[in-house]
Amino acid sequence: MLNSLKFQITAALLLLLALFAAATGYTLIYVDHQRTHDAVVTLAGRLQLTAQYLSNQAMRYKAHAPPDYRSYHRDLELYYKDLLGHVETFDMISEAFMHQDFKPMVTGLADALHPKLGPAVLDAIAGLETLWTQYRRELFERLGSDRTMPRLEQGAEYILRHNHRLETASSRLTEAVKDWSARDLQQVRWVNHAVVLGGGSLIAAMLLWLYRRILGPLNRTLQGFRRVAQGDFGIQVQEQGSSEAIQLTRAFNHLSARLKVLFELIERLQSGSDLEQILGHLGRALPALLRLDWIGVLFLTADSRAIRLEAAYLNGEREGDGHPLYRLEDTPLDQVMGRGSTLHLPALTAASQAQPGFVLLRTLVAKGMRDAIFLPLTADGGSPMPGVLVLAAREQDSYQPEQLQLLGNIAHLVTHSFGHTVRLAEHARLAAIGGFASDIAHEIRSPLATVGMALEHFRKLKLPGSSAKRADLAAQETERMGRLLEEMLLYARPLQMRMEPLELDALWREFHELHQGLAERHGVRMELHGAARPLHAIADRDRLLQAWLNLTRNACEAAPPGSTVTWTLAERPEGTLELTVHNDGDPIPVEVLPRLTQPFFTTKSGGTGLGLAIVRRVVEAHGGELAIHSEAQAGTRISLCLPRAEG
Repeated sequence: MLNSLKFQITAALLLLLALFAAATGYTLIYVDHQRTHDAVVTLAGRLQLTAQYLSNQAMRYKAHAPPDYRSYHRDLELYYKDLLGHVETFDMISEAFMHQDFKPMVTGLADALHPKLGPAVLDAIAGLETLWTQYRRELFERLGSDRTMPRLEQGAEYILRHNHRLETASSRLTEAVKDWSARDLQQVRWVNHAVVLGGGSLIAAMLLWLYRRILGPLNRTLQGFRRVAQGDFGIQVQEQGSSEAIQLTRAFNHLSARLKVLFELIERLQSGSDLEQILGHLGRALPALLRLDWIGVLFLTADSRAIRLEAAYLNGEREGDGHPLYRLEDTPLDQVMGRGSTLHLPALTAASQAQPGFVLLRTLVAKGMRDAIFLPLTADGGSPMPGVLVLAAREQDSYQPEQLQLLGNIAHLVTHSFGHTVRLAEHARLAAIGGFASDIAHEIRSPLATVGMALEHFRKLKLPGSSAKRADLAAQETERMGRLLEEMLLYARPLQMRMEPLELDALWREFHELHQGLAERHGVRMELHGAARPLHAIADRDRLLQAWLNLTRNACEAAPPGSTVTWTLAERPEGTLELTVHNDGDPIPVEVLPRLTQPFFTTKSGGTGLGLAIVRRVVEAHGGELAIHSEAQAGTRISLCLPRAEG
């Protein structure tokens, strides 16, 4: 029975109960002493306050002495009665101090108090009583024997001349009472501290004894729970201690093993090959672990000057189809990706106001978000393009330290998932197009060159009319096939960018002079509406001209004869440049618009399906964005947004 856990705990509780009963009894004694001392100190303070009231009332009376009998009669009702009340109060309290007998009518308590005042307090009482007896007698002499017509002004003058002595004596009594109370209560505290110290020693001994039997095994199991809560799934704890502790440890080990299985399942789900599938899964699954209202993934552009929002989910639903750009320079995101560390902003509104250049914060605040975490997606996570995963919540301070620790533990899984997905998508695209382009180049380039030379030879001969037309048509098709081959190789080949400052208005006018004939061949005009001031961008000159040429060729082919293809250069408020090409051709169907920039998708019978795909790749390599809008009344408008160069 002595080794029984029930007996040990019961004995420990009984000892503690006895100890607390003793401490409680002594505490009641201490409380009673405290009540008595507080009452005595309060009465001494009332004496001091009453003396001050006498002086203050006398000053007010002198300042507003009655000019006539009516005013004097009013002061009899106010000042004189109040003066007598203060004198009566002083008499009552001073008498209680003289006899050390504080009746309920004096203290306001239920029982009379008979404290044993110290010598210093008795000395101060004697001095105050002597002074008050003289002060009271002389005051009433100034007021006169006629109680119905007292000399109030003379009484007030006496109080003003002599009241400082009464205030000094009252203050001396108050200080003496406080000192006596402090010394008396200190003795009680010492005894109480001794009881607490003894009880604490007993409790420490009991805890040390219980630790060896129960608390040690339980503490190890608790540490296991904490590690699981931080994301270290699968941890196992050694079974030891009492039978109850062993049962608890077994239950924990079972739970930890189940969590590990769940964790591995989630990891397999995250290993998919579709970026939006993974982001959507996180947007729907993570709210079960932490507060999450918005989740988005952003990737760095090719020039490392901006970051683009690839996809986002709000309340578990896909948000929009756009890919907005955010400037990266001089923002915390630059440090997040540079150092690979997590950034937590628990107060988004204040952070956005403190960093007006951090446009992404303003966007999140506009969506109602108040707390956000930025997890870096670096090359260490398997991503070929550094990026950031953003988690946001509508409530401020939504992410507590435990949740931040959990995210820190699973961050490598999330980054690995995104990195693996982007890497597979990029490799698949490059492998498919690169292999296809290589095969085409190997199989077609040489025969195509031979055919082209033969057709040129035939075109120089004097062929009959129909034969000459067939030769010209064959030569044109050969040129088209050669252009298709070059575009495929261009799309598959990695872009080598030579970035330099460019003045876009001047560059476009140079482009117009070189390719005006393209518009004339299609029977249209080409115009530029420039900006109010020169606008500069950091760009690759050749790549930019190539993108403009593809867009101009498409616009001229789609524009009706005699119409105008218009280029517009403008500056956006957020600090980007927008180049827009517009034509009045037939509108593009809504279901076709999202596919226009996909490789090998075309709506033209002789198109290659790579023109807009190349344009988009070039624009995004510059850290820009391509947008296509088409309506029946407004025509088709394609916009290129590029980061603006400072200066």
